[in-house]
Amino acid sequence: MTSVFLPDRYVTGTCPHCGYEKARGDQCENCTKVLEPTDLINPRSTISGSTNLEVRETRHLFLKLPLIEKNWQPGSSQRSLFGRTWLIRLRRNG
Repeated sequence: MTSVFLPDRYVTGTCPHCGYEKARGDQCENCTKVLEPTDLINPRSTISGSTNLEVRETRHLFLKLPLIEKNWQPGSSQRSLFGRTWLIRLRRNG
C-alpha cells in the first residue's frame, strides 16, 4: 500500500518514555503517556509494516453533539438536510 493516510493509531513504534515496543502513535498502552506519531522511535505502519512514513498536517472537527441533537428528531428529514449542508460546506472550505 502506498500513499495511504494513516491516523495516529495506525502508526506503531517504541515509546520514548518506557521503551515499550508496541506503542501506538496516540498513546502508549504500557505507561499510558499520550504520544504523537513523531515521538515514536522506529515508527512503522501497522497495516503494511512500512517505515517509509510521511507526516501531514491535519485539521480536526469537533462537534457539540448535545446542541445538534436538540434539533434532530427521529425520522426527521432535517438529519439528511443537515448532513448534505455540512458536506457541501466542508468541500467548499476544505
